[in-house]
Amino acid sequence: MLPSIFGESLFDDWFDFPDFRDLDRTERKLYGRHADRLMKTDVHEHEDHYEVDIDLPGFAKDELTIELKDGYLTISAAKGLDKDETTKKGKVIRQERWAGTMQRSFYVGDALTEADIGAKLEHGVLSLNIPKKEEKKHEEPTYPEVIDIDTFFQSKIQVGRVLECTNVPKSKKLLQFRLSFGKDGERTILSGIAQYYPNPEELVGKQIVAITNLAPRKMMGIESHGMILSAVDDEGNLRLASVGEGVADGALLG
Repeated sequence: MLPSIFGESLFDDWFDFPDFRDLDRTERKLYGRHADRLMKTDVHEHEDHYEVDIDLPGFAKDELTIELKDGYLTISAAKGLDKDETTKKGKVIRQERWAGTMQRSFYVGDALTEADIGAKLEHGVLSLNIPKKEEKKHEEPTYPEVIDIDTFFQSKIQVGRVLECTNVPKSKKLLQFRLSFGKDGERTILSGIAQYYPNPEELVGKQIVAITNLAPRKMMGIESHGMILSAVDDEGNLRLASVGEGVADGALLG
């Protein structure tokens, strides 16, 4: 589709743009007479797996790549075409080069590996067999009624200052914090509190309290180094734990 900006007169006096109607002809040179069917996808659900059929007429196996990363399965197809015209004496009078790439991505969950997914290319159709696997459920922690003081002091609780706070792409729950802990440096912590802060940039500059000696945990492809402490009141309002003025970034609580 021709971008709308090219339909305006903004560049008319500067450039002589090519005829974008040639793009359709180029696609047919690259992909053949079935170019309009490229990457049309059918998904069929079965009891224990999904069957995905993707139309890729004219493509060979070595022109396709399949990658699984952070729960997203991406299928890419790339094709190139060279065309030279010469005279009877072998003098080149015209050279053309065409190249095209396309891809589609599907979220299949973090429980799968590339070895779990079956793929075959037959008669211009890429067929994928994607098993159903339940993602690991995060069980609610259970707490003992009492702990000894030594256990409590195993947690490193520090005051941090918010340098940056943004929504994690493709997540409705997670916020990504970049925090300063004074002489202990900066670290990234993810927190599932996005629903309570529709404008996360408003948290920049505020001090919060976090546990900073937890083992790193990867979520949505981002490694989180700690846990931000918060509380929810009886009306369902969440508040981040904080300290009074004058407390230095990186100060220890306990």
